[in-house]
Amino acid sequence: MFEVLALLQLKRMGSAHPVPFVVMNYDGCFDGLLAFLEVDMVQYGSLREGELAPFWKVCGTNQEALAYLDHFYNNAADSP
Repeated sequence: MFEVLALLQLKRMGSAHPVPFVVMNYDGCFDGLLAFLEVDMVQYGSLREGELAPFWKVCGTNQEALAYLDHFYNNAADSP
């Protein structure tokens, strides 16, 4: 997860096209890690609030992930 985030932040993903990053948080499996990144790391000053939001989408269900991917790819097709 951290390697992918670093590549996305550095714009070194190796693709000329936008790449979605979906975190499947079934049953809150990653709640602790997400709280660490989104709350604790902001309090420590290592991240700014909302800094990770543009790079990933956290989904709790397959339907939510599919809706996000549909939106992502439809918007990506419209951009130059």
